[in-house]
Amino acid sequence: MCPDRRPVFAALAAATAALAVASSSRSEPVVPAKANEELKQLQGTWTLLAYAVDGRALRGEDAHSTLTVEDDRWTITWRTDGGGRQVEQGVVRVVDTTGRPKVVDLVHDFGPYKGTTTRAFYQVEGDSMRYSTLVVPAAIGDAKVITATTTWKRKPQ
Repeated sequence: MCPDRRPVFAALAAATAALAVASSSRSEPVVPAKANEELKQLQGTWTLLAYAVDGRALRGEDAHSTLTVEDDRWTITWRTDGGGRQVEQGVVRVVDTTGRPKVVDLVHDFGPYKGTTTRAFYQVEGDSMRYSTLVVPAAIGDAKVITATTTWKRKPQ
């Protein structure tokens, strides 16, 4: 192994181990009633308050970037840097409701990440939600594992 790639592989190994522990901490599936209760907390349209990657703020409050959860479906509309829109959609699967933060999988079935699943560690407090994801590139190469944290504020109904 090339010495300059050791930090990337060490980070990947640590991230994989952390995800394995988090995803194996629950030996039985979430009871549907408990999953539905959790989904109720996520319902509605949320506007972006902050988006950071590896602790570095990339975007602040943006009312044009939204997350909408309706039943077990989610849609994120991002305002792009060029002023356009990027839309992603999918299904929310509740993975673990016992911890703090709780865990959901966002299964992408539309948009640039179609066919992938993002594990999100989330916390809802009133009309504020924060979730963090670990992004592991498909082909490591010179890429690195990153963490992304998104903070949302629920729009009044």
